[in-house]
Amino acid sequence: MQEKSLLRFDVYRLDPANARLWRGKHSVKLPPKAFGVLHYLAERPGQLVTKAELFQAVWPQTVVTDSALTVCIKELRKTLRENPRFPRYIETVHRRGYRFIAPTTTITQPVSSFKFQVPSFKTEPAPSTQHPTWWAVKPNSRNCTSG
Repeated sequence: MQEKSLLRFDVYRLDPANARLWRGKHSVKLPPKAFGVLHYLAERPGQLVTKAELFQAVWPQTVVTDSALTVCIKELRKTLRENPRFPRYIETVHRRGYRFIAPTTTITQPVSSFKFQVPSFKTEPAPSTQHPTWWAVKPNSRNCTSG
């Protein structure tokens, strides 16, 4: 049985294996790049993450402008219902990068290898594929009639 890790912060759960964000029992939609930024930041709570580091992690081998990162951060703040002037989750470090400031906990959950179970039905055993053995029967008066 495998285990998967979720990152919990406030009322949110971040599920990296399935690229999903949960608010309570509800799935929250995030574009892939915004999810990548959130995941990268949330894995490093309290640490300054530079813009260059985020570009390398979320846009590897791709040249993008600062505005791509700015758009992702705005999407995250909107999704997380955060006011940038009074951040609870993502703090801007002017001209340097961002810091995830919410306390996080890692939740490890067991994951079975099957996503669903197939019902089993009780059936009769399959017939034998061996050829029957023929027995020679010695005639006697009780099981044979005479002619």
